[in-house]
Amino acid sequence: MIKVSFSLVLTILLVFIAILVLGSSADNVEIAIKDSGPGIPEQEQSHIFERHRKASSTGKYSSGEDLGLAIVKKILEIHNSTIKVISKPDQGTTFQFWLPIYHGQVGKA
Repeated sequence: MIKVSFSLVLTILLVFIAILVLGSSADNVEIAIKDSGPGIPEQEQSHIFERHRKASSTGKYSSGEDLGLAIVKKILEIHNSTIKVISKPDQGTTFQFWLPIYHGQVGKA
């Protein structure tokens, strides 16, 4: 008699994302993007804006093809802004930044 056993482990990770306008001035708006994910370990936070770096929930960063946060940081630098990460394990991550408010007429050349 052949005995076959099978087990299936299904993990569903629900992550909620919120985009918040924290404040504004005549020339800037402060934006926060928050999630409810696993967070980014403190030792990795200084590396997540580097090209080809990927954060992991294990506390180790790895090389990868990710360019997203490096591109975001560069776009913000072009607008004379910076991005800040606030994250703790199991408490989610928040990215905060300022963007300039455009005062010209839209659609006029």
